[in-house]
Amino acid sequence: GVQTCALPISLAVGPAGLAYPLWDHALKHGAVRRLTALSYLTPVASTALLAAAGHAEATPRLVLAAALVAAGAVVAGR
Repeated sequence: GVQTCALPISLAVGPAGLAYPLWDHALKHGAVRRLTALSYLTPVASTALLAAAGHAEATPRLVLAAALVAAGAVVAGR
């Protein structure tokens, strides 16, 4: 029904719909190297949100993986 269609449409119009123009603006007016490095943190942030919401377990392996990705973002930002 309507609710079934509302969720994907709201996700497309909301976060994903805003992401592209914001990314475009940031690339045109920001530090590209820093933005690229920050983009590596997207999976880390989403996984942290899942763990905080109780939908994923913050295992030692997950924490290590997040630390390695964050370290890679720091190296890429230099």
